[in-house]
Amino acid sequence: MTTVSRGEQFVQLYNQLDSHLHRLTGSPPEETFASVVKKAANSGHSAVKAMRHTLVEYGDLRNAIVHDPKYRASEIIADPRPEVIRDLQRLVDLVTSPPRLMSGLHGEPQVFSEDDPLISVLHYMRDHDFSQVVVRSKSTLGLLTANGIAGWLTDFAEASGFLVTEGLVSHALRYEQPGVFTLMKRDATLFDAYEFFSRTPKEGEGRPAAVLVTHSGKASEAPLRIATPWDVFPIVDLTK
Repeated sequence: MTTVSRGEQFVQLYNQLDSHLHRLTGSPPEETFASVVKKAANSGHSAVKAMRHTLVEYGDLRNAIVHDPKYRASEIIADPRPEVIRDLQRLVDLVTSPPRLMSGLHGEPQVFSEDDPLISVLHYMRDHDFSQVVVRSKSTLGLLTANGIAGWLTDFAEASGFLVTEGLVSHALRYEQPGVFTLMKRDATLFDAYEFFSRTPKEGEGRPAAVLVTHSGKASEAPLRIATPWDVFPIVDLTK
């Protein structure tokens, strides 16, 4: 029985990753690993983008332990530690089969309408420790956040005869900045959401607060799940 060395295991995993990235980007065989990683990261492959620096480092490690660029087992000059093999296997799995965003979320979100009393939203957010809720506005979806509610309260709290109980969801929704949420389809990956939450808001935009998942990523569809940065960052950070 032939024993496969850790060096050979490493190269086999690396080659699997290299072949996948070449297919993913439609790159010719002679294009370097670092180049196809960059190409994949820059062309919308969010898993590769999130881990591109780690992937390039593994490419450098491969070059360090294999003397012959065409690879022959006899040319492996070092054996990586077992934990390096395990980590590379994890990266291969994440790149070739990124985890779906839906898989880590549970339960359809409560949906409010523009005509609902704002006080009912405030009670719901307090009771569930939420900082945003989904709003159905005719044929589209919106997001009402604590910041939007605070903006509305700031303008109207000193109004003569003002009562919070008279406020409607539509009143506070006008104070929401664009860019606080996005829609994604049900097969979106965890890394797709990570990329959205990691972006820097443009002038006049709010900080990304939620991803609303629908069947096809359309605002006319019912929301299946809602994801926040707290659902995404802790998991993705563990993969890097």
